[in-house]
Amino acid sequence: MKQVLIYNGQEYAVEIDPLPDGRFRAAIGGHVYVLNGQRDASGTWSLAFDDGRRVLAHVAASGEGWIAQLNGQIYRVSPPSPVKRRGATRSGSGSLDAQMPGQVTAVLVQDGDRISRGQTLVILEAMKMELRVTAPADGIAAQVLVSAGQVVERGQRLVELRADE
Repeated sequence: MKQVLIYNGQEYAVEIDPLPDGRFRAAIGGHVYVLNGQRDASGTWSLAFDDGRRVLAHVAASGEGWIAQLNGQIYRVSPPSPVKRRGATRSGSGSLDAQMPGQVTAVLVQDGDRISRGQTLVILEAMKMELRVTAPADGIAAQVLVSAGQVVERGQRLVELRADE
């Protein structure tokens, strides 16, 4: 399960995967932890790390994500948003960037194609989810910068857009 952790305004990638022995592997902002987790009826998690540390985590649903309190610190955890629109405005100009690493499974437009607001331009697969990259406004797909099968990094530009003349 991949999520985005927001702490003090900074975003950190979080990936939590179950291990065959019942423990969990948690990768948070470039650090990897192996731990056991037990949840009680109130929703409090008792976390036991392989290095001997024990932490209580109080977790509550909030909107589309969660709020977690660990050792007096508050963390917001939310699903990652699939696409960052850099400078893409209602005029249809700007670019669409990958918000997370993934693989391009389909490119549905070509350079110079007219596009409509909401039209799917690129489909990404990330964390076993299909993410549709859509046009924020009517315009032109000025330059398609990716192809099917390509692996993209977070922040990588996918499509350049320009206003329809």
